[in-house]
This record gives sequence, C-alpha cells and structure tokens, in this order.
Amino acid sequence: ESPKSLLDPHGSPSGCVFVYLSPRMIPALRILSVALACLAFSASAEVIRCPSHDDHAPDWGRRAEAPMVAGRALAEDAPRMLETAHFAVFYHTTGVHAVAGSGVDLDGNGHPDNVDSIGAIAERVWRLGIDTLEYLKPIPYDTTLGYKALVSAGKFPIEVADMVTFVSSWGGKRYMSYADRPTADKTGANRQSIVVENDFVDTKDGKSIQVKVDPINTNGIDSLLIDYQKEPVKGWKVGISHEFYHNMQHRYDASYTYAFHEMTAVWYSTRCYPDVKHHWMYYPGYVKNINISAFDTYDMGPFENFPFITAMTAALGEGILKDLWSVRLKTFTGSEDFWLRDAFDSLKVDPRPFSRLYVKSVLEMFANAPSILNENGVVKVNAKVQELPLIRQIRS
Repeated sequence: ESPKSLLDPHGSPSGCVFVYLSPRMIPALRILSVALACLAFSASAEVIRCPSHDDHAPDWGRRAEAPMVAGRALAEDAPRMLETAHFAVFYHTTGVHAVAGSGVDLDGNGHPDNVDSIGAIAERVWRLGIDTLEYLKPIPYDTTLGYKALVSAGKFPIEVADMVTFVSSWGGKRYMSYADRPTADKTGANRQSIVVENDFVDTKDGKSIQVKVDPINTNGIDSLLIDYQKEPVKGWKVGISHEFYHNMQHRYDASYTYAFHEMTAVWYSTRCYPDVKHHWMYYPGYVKNINISAFDTYDMGPFENFPFITAMTAALGEGILKDLWSVRLKTFTGSEDFWLRDAFDSLKVDPRPFSRLYVKSVLEMFANAPSILNENGVVKVNAKVQELPLIRQIRS
C-alpha cells in the first residue's frame, strides 16, 4: 500500500513531499539530493493537463462553422443558462455539446441535476477562494467566447461544452477545462471565463478522459483510478476548481509563466475537493524528477510539483499563496527560482519552517515508499548524482 502521507496532501502536514529551492536551504538538502537521485519510478500513465500550457491563443470555433466531430451532430439551438449567486452556467441538453445526464432532472427545477451540481461546485470554489482566502474577484466577460451568449450582469460565465468542437486543435489531448488568459481580452479589461468539458469524451477519437495512475507498488503497471465519463461530477470538481484558481491568479499577474501557475492550481483543486484523488497521477513523475528545480518547466513538471505548494501552505499557512501573488509583479524578473527568494524577502517570510518540513517529509517518503529497495535492502537503481540547483548553504 502506498504511504498515506505521500497520497494525502491535506492530511498530516508532515506527510507532504516537495522540492523547495530557496537559496536559504539548510545543508542537509545537498545530502538528500544524492539520495533522492536514486528514485526512479515508471511514469507511463496518461496524465491530464489544461490547455493553458499548450495553446496560448485558441481559435474559438463557432457552432455553425465547426465541423462534425466523431459523427456527433452539433447543437443548433442557443444554450440554456443556470444562474447561481455568482455564476452563469451555459449548457446544452442535445447535440454535440449536450451535458452528461442531460435527461435527468429529479428535483424538477427545469435544469438537469448535473448542471445543478456544476453550479454548486462553482459556488463552493468561489466561497473558498473569494470569501475564505480573500482573493480578488476575477472580472467576468459579458459575452462568452464559445457560445457567444450574453452573460447576466455580475455573473461569472462557465460554458459546458464539447471542448474539441470549440477548438479543434484540442482533439486527442484529453483536455477537461480551460481558463481564458487575460491577455486574450483585446479591450485590456482583464476579463475571464471558464470552459469545462460536457461529457468527458474526447470527440476526436471517442475515448473517455480518465485518470490512470502508475502506483509505486505495482511495478509499472497502469491502473484506472477515475473514468470521468462514468463519474462526470468528479471531472467538474477538478476542472472548475483548477481553472477558477487560474482566474484568481490572473487578477494579480496577467502573464502566464506556467510553473507556479499550474502547481498552485493543482493544489487548489485538491484543497477544494480532497476526496477526488486525481492528483495521484502526478506522483510518479514528481518522484522521478525530484532532483531538479520545482520551477523547471519540463513537460508535466509544474503539475507534478504541486506537493511543493502543499508543503508551503502546511508550513506557512494557506494565505502565503495570495501574499506571493500580491507581490508577483513587483518582484518577478524572469526566473521563478529567484522570484520566490525575492518574494519571501519582500514579505519578510522566514522560510526555515518550510525547509524543515521538506527534510522531514522527504525522508519519511524515502524510508516508507515500497519498491525502492531489493530484498537485500539495496537501492535498485544506479544513482546518477545531480545536485539541486540554486542551493546556497547557510553558514553559522
């Protein structure tokens, strides 16, 4: 059984694994970097990321212009709308954009129960981010980008749609959701919205979007953890919470440098819905690349490095993230490694509790993770020693 501390980011604060690369690291990290270079798990499982990583300026297709995808007819009618306290949810019940479970309305309120669930998810995500953690409210579009529907005043738009029909280049990439970049708003008003997948089927090939994990204890054999086509509510929990955190980030920093943006968004989705274990798919890649910078932008690295944020919030409090975003513009000079150091200095934050938690949790993980040692207690993998970058030893 995989160590609970490794797989439960909102359990014991000591049960988090991360790489902290502030220059004020204690000398023990140099020793740990040698030991951790021995860890190498297979990471062949398919992982999910959001389009913000790959597609900076998507070409939004119009419903009337978009091609048929995988034999599914396009919806021709205008989208329906569910209004909640803070959101306007646009959806269809027929055609290619039909929301999963569109025929089920047990409460008889005129909206499918799954759409009610999307509204409830969005409100929970809002309450945590805006009411509890006190982030600035994102600025909503008054017209949606995909459906071109008018948004009620003061409501934040969510479009429930077949994402591949909206943007054909997303086909085959298993995207679940998308948050507009503020730079896409040509008015300069920094307006934003969210698009979330309607049924979690990639219409390019007809395959469902799934979370596959390659657990430490299965010797590289993939296993299915979540099939979002069968459990769409879980997909909306992950997608809406992840993208809404991007929306909140962009009130402070309208740029997108990828690493800190994505690791904090993955953390936020685990914070909103710790019961949905989608983040398990990122652990093998995280451990495999544990000896490099937490801000390295290799492929899935920024998603995989969310334990870095889990530990940061455990050691310094959840408010540290908003504080860091609040000084982002005045402290960021192009390198996120150096930015974090400068931001901590600007905020007068002592990173030593963070460093201590790093040492404790990584040593716990190294001691408890199965399949690292053979039956003779010898590390299976020949280590290629690589020192952690940007470490400056503290001398007394």
